[in-house]
Amino acid sequence: MKSLSSLLNSLQRRQTTCVQIAEEVLLKAEQFKAYNHFTFLNGAALLNAAKLADKAWAVGEARALEGIPFGVKDNINTGDGTPTTGASPAYLSNIPKTSCALWSILSGAGALNAGKLNMHELAFGTTSINAHYGACASAADITRTAGGSSGGSGGVVGTGVVPVSLGTDTGGSIRIPAASNGVTGYRPSVGTWPQNYGLKMTHSRDSPGPLANCMEDILLLHEIVTGEKRPSPVSPKDVRLFVVRDYFFDDLCEETDSTMETAIGRLADAGFNVIDGKGQGVEEFPSNVPELISASSFPVMDYELPLLIEEYAKAHALDADEYSFAAVTKRMGSPDVRQICDRIAAHPVSPEAYAKAVASRDFLRSSVKGFMERNAIDALVFPTVPFVPHRIDDCRLEGDSPIQTITHRGRRVPQLTSSIRNTDLASNLDSPAVSLPCRRRGVPGDGSVTLPVGLELCGRPGSGRDSRLLAVAEAAERALGVAKRLD
Repeated sequence: MKSLSSLLNSLQRRQTTCVQIAEEVLLKAEQFKAYNHFTFLNGAALLNAAKLADKAWAVGEARALEGIPFGVKDNINTGDGTPTTGASPAYLSNIPKTSCALWSILSGAGALNAGKLNMHELAFGTTSINAHYGACASAADITRTAGGSSGGSGGVVGTGVVPVSLGTDTGGSIRIPAASNGVTGYRPSVGTWPQNYGLKMTHSRDSPGPLANCMEDILLLHEIVTGEKRPSPVSPKDVRLFVVRDYFFDDLCEETDSTMETAIGRLADAGFNVIDGKGQGVEEFPSNVPELISASSFPVMDYELPLLIEEYAKAHALDADEYSFAAVTKRMGSPDVRQICDRIAAHPVSPEAYAKAVASRDFLRSSVKGFMERNAIDALVFPTVPFVPHRIDDCRLEGDSPIQTITHRGRRVPQLTSSIRNTDLASNLDSPAVSLPCRRRGVPGDGSVTLPVGLELCGRPGSGRDSRLLAVAEAAERALGVAKRLD
């Protein structure tokens, strides 16, 4: 599948049709069916909508995204008769009557819903190994995880089934699948893209965003969704990048370590002002960042999740008893998620503990924001994930812990906390962040097993910083020379 921008160009030149694009989606969805990227394939409706889109192109009434198929994570309400299940047995009969604001904007611009995408159940995890819909596989290797929680969103773009997809990000759930499938993922700062999208984990950390093959597509979508003018391109010589060595480069797998060093070298060679760790006239990065992340991250999620589960039921006129947090937990299919939610119910976070966690988060934001402003840093640089996608059959629950473990550098480590170790910074800062592919991966299905690695750019905290980071990411993408433009 070509990139979003290339498809629009082909449609404008009458080199293809919306129906042909839709037929390719369905053909490739069948080809990669074993990867378990879809929970619901919107086949007949997609073809019918594509026919109408072709008529719009024929009479000169095509909108900005006319006829472009999107994959949509299965916790986003589209209001078009497709279910929103959160990839959970608890919501199999949930078919929202209304669309969320984000999908209303995109469908109003002509985007088509190709189907709902598999994910870690209710977004509480980063493997997308789903007990009900099956394990979601990486586009690079069917035996390895697609990341999560938006695993299907990364997988369908990585396999070329669709040119772009929607995911959601609480602690890394767009960026981790982007890194795991060799594609580009953008987490907007909270509220930059319409936030009330459907089944959410938190109100203070969650943000919907896109996964695509290149920054060109992400910039186009950002312009359409926000109405903001596309940022002007930036010159690398005008950009300061800070490589956060301490903590964020600890305990990397060998492939990630070597790939990141090559990527950082390419950025420097392209003319970026790369400040690599300590020195170079820059003060030391705040050393208490790991402790502040730990103090704020899970307490905030554990407090807000039960409230949002029940708020969703109320907003969509679902039975309050059937869709209470306790009832939903009982119907969950994935043992890890059910055990985590059982723990939350058994040991609820008190309002006082929640307030303390929020205070830690606020202090973290002010510390990092101050560091970046005082040193004129445009973005922090580190590996998106400390390791390449791990084997699906290596991920398992052990003992009484609700956190699955994986083998990393010869020992068993907690998968969830290890995978979000780096991405959780931007989530707590409320910073915009982008994961860029920095190593070419094998072509899906051809037997090659070059596993993808992602490089994260974390922008300054605070509203109004997204456009600057996106411009920086576009320039960095050119320097890395890895992203697939698929012209």
